[in-house]
Amino acid sequence: MKENLPHSGVLHRGRFSEPGAAYFVTKCRWDVGPRHAALKALEFGGHSRSALGAQGSAGRGGPAHSEAPVKGAGHGGPAHSEAPVKGAGRGGPAHSEAPVKGAGHGGPAHICFTEPSAAEVIVSSIRWHQERGFAHLLGFVVMPDHVHWVFVLGERRALDDVMRGFGSVTWQGFRRAYEAGIGRVWEEDYHEHRLRSDERCWATIEYVHQNPVRKGLCAKAEDWPWTTANPRFRDWVEDDYLR
Repeated sequence: MKENLPHSGVLHRGRFSEPGAAYFVTKCRWDVGPRHAALKALEFGGHSRSALGAQGSAGRGGPAHSEAPVKGAGHGGPAHSEAPVKGAGRGGPAHSEAPVKGAGHGGPAHICFTEPSAAEVIVSSIRWHQERGFAHLLGFVVMPDHVHWVFVLGERRALDDVMRGFGSVTWQGFRRAYEAGIGRVWEEDYHEHRLRSDERCWATIEYVHQNPVRKGLCAKAEDWPWTTANPRFRDWVEDDYLR
């Protein structure tokens, strides 16, 4: 039952980070709002620093200790992807033709994350972290104002460092993509939930993949262009980390 409750507020200082553990992370655009963002995370019993009234940049605060890392044992690989993402592994997407509201003066940017150039920045950052062994990818979906990311934490970086790196790489990519002064993009905090079993991982990945369908953005999960449900990204998934 404890797994389905927000973690205690006393734990948000000094977030516990366990290599080999699986995490479900939600990162929202700065204007989504703490309550809305917190509800996204807490649907799966996640920890939300915003919901606890914590302040500070992404990368501080933490969940309860978890006993068991996710074990790898091979579950059958997904279909091979034929189309690599432009800029993947470098953090830099193609230039965008679309202007960004708020860009050009260093103010907060109202970027629609599913605009192709913005989405390529985000998935390239996910790939960048995967290729360096910081976050072993289990699933993701890019939505217009938030990103869901499921991964097994690698040995080389703590969870906080991964999320700081994600914010930094994407911000730099947005600056290159839009060729304009970009101010704040992300909400300061991120929202995470430690996944304590392989069954929980699979259920969470399915939840992530179905997000665009629930929002009425597509008829089938695999139709959404910015998700590991799409054949384009299926060979990125490291599902050998799950039984």
